[in-house]
Amino acid sequence: MTSNYNEYLEQIKKKLDALNKAAGVNPQENMKIQNPSNNGMPGNDIFDMLGNGAKIWMQRNNNSE
Repeated sequence: MTSNYNEYLEQIKKKLDALNKAAGVNPQENMKIQNPSNNGMPGNDIFDMLGNGAKIWMQRNNNSE
């Protein structure tokens, strides 16, 4: 059963890859763009945004005192 399931998943993966190529989307390139370590900007994850906002707020409050 697992071999049939794995084959089924591989077929789905191939179809999705083909659809991505036809649509002009490359998920591997999107991963590189969203990596926050490349340009110092926070990631798109909401927790990253909240954490970075908290850091900025704390730095501003420490400097104003």
